[in-house]
Amino acid sequence: MKVREMIAEDVRTSPHTNAANFYSDLLSGNFDAVLDAFEGEPIIDAPRNGLVTGYKDVANFLGEEKAWLESLGASIDKLKLIKSTASPERVVHEVGIQLQIPTTPCPIMFANVSDIGISGITAMRLYYSYGFLNRNQQFDRKVLQPMDGSLFESLLFRIADSQCNEV
Repeated sequence: MKVREMIAEDVRTSPHTNAANFYSDLLSGNFDAVLDAFEGEPIIDAPRNGLVTGYKDVANFLGEEKAWLESLGASIDKLKLIKSTASPERVVHEVGIQLQIPTTPCPIMFANVSDIGISGITAMRLYYSYGFLNRNQQFDRKVLQPMDGSLFESLLFRIADSQCNEV
């Protein structure tokens, strides 16, 4: 293969794009796209399962993670991009997913941080509040209430409310 063809091929299948598509690929069941995005053996570190390595274990993890998220009401049509930040070495992709949890004030934030190698993702870390999603924690708005009525705390509370309404 000529260098020019290799560069053109790399542009079509950018590791950055593959990393940013993680949650849409996961929720649509496109596990092959996730597995193929890794430069070598897949490595995912997630709140529910800890460190998962190897094609077979990561493939099983993806199936379990999709089923778990769907049990909470997640679907591809409830996925909203919040922010994607990339450098040559890393991609941070944040999404909001509206879930069917009664105390959820707004879409729950999920993030994946992918380390990028020469030709693919070398490792991925997932971030979300597992305790809340597992219903072991409650969202308690009272915790956010200003205790002394200060202007600063009131403004923080308004900012938190406005961010929920924007998503």
